[in-house]
Amino acid sequence: MRTTILFDLDDTLIDRKASIRRYAEMILRDFSSDLSNNDPEALAKIVISSDQGGYIPRPAVSAELTQTLPWKKPPSADVLLSHWMAHFPQASCIRAHAREVLQQLRDHEMTIGMVTNGSTIGQNRKIDILELRPYFSSIVISETVGIKKPAPAIFEIALSQLGKQPEEAWFVGDNPRNDIIGAASFGLSPIWLSGSHPWPKGEPPPANQITSMDEIPALIL
Repeated sequence: MRTTILFDLDDTLIDRKASIRRYAEMILRDFSSDLSNNDPEALAKIVISSDQGGYIPRPAVSAELTQTLPWKKPPSADVLLSHWMAHFPQASCIRAHAREVLQQLRDHEMTIGMVTNGSTIGQNRKIDILELRPYFSSIVISETVGIKKPAPAIFEIALSQLGKQPEEAWFVGDNPRNDIIGAASFGLSPIWLSGSHPWPKGEPPPANQITSMDEIPALIL
């Protein structure tokens, strides 16, 4: 029986698109005099398109936004990069039902961990702003350990911290290769939260798929 569950953070526990929409309001707040369009939803669509789910290097995204946002006078890419690093974690929005599911899993005495790619400072700020830390017995951040998903070693670190074996654990994530194929290659049982990324052609579809976090308890308990 699997008594442990690991979660990805961005686009799994965190709703990234909702977070960017909230961040767009911060852009408008801080750069309103430099913008020709004051519609935060329009700004958010441009940022979401450039962001590509967080898989484009942030300096490249910042450079692109100096051209694609409706500037009257664009700031430098460095200014936009600094603004993102300072303010985007504060814009983090938790995915619908995530907190309730985490509590339900704790109530059933499931061991809960997190494995996330990203910067140590940025990911920790998101976790603390959303008050997620108390739910987790282990949090492994790629920059902290020097290993990124889908490398098997990062899953091994998380399970070692929990004192668990792969056959005892589930893994919930949105990215097909980093989360689902990566976790499966180390022997975890993955649950794909679909909707953020298409499943790669040529790969067998995952056995466990969900479209909403509130489907998890019925699947694993």
